[in-house]
Amino acid sequence: MEAARRLNECECRAVTDVLCDGCGRPVCTVCSQAEICSFDPKNVRIKHFCHECGQNAAMNPWGELYWERLVSLFA
Repeated sequence: MEAARRLNECECRAVTDVLCDGCGRPVCTVCSQAEICSFDPKNVRIKHFCHECGQNAAMNPWGELYWERLVSLFA
């Protein structure tokens, strides 16, 4: 018999199994910032960040790397 695993809860109290790739806190898919972190189109990797880590360039270099230039193309 296995021990019961503690359920992870996001700050919004949603039960989730997604962890922030920056700090490791549990985040739900609604509260998290999802970033595509891959150069290879055949092996796409998506990382989830909490709000603080998503805004921190040291934790999430992907946020500032592409989106500023892409927004200017479509604006």
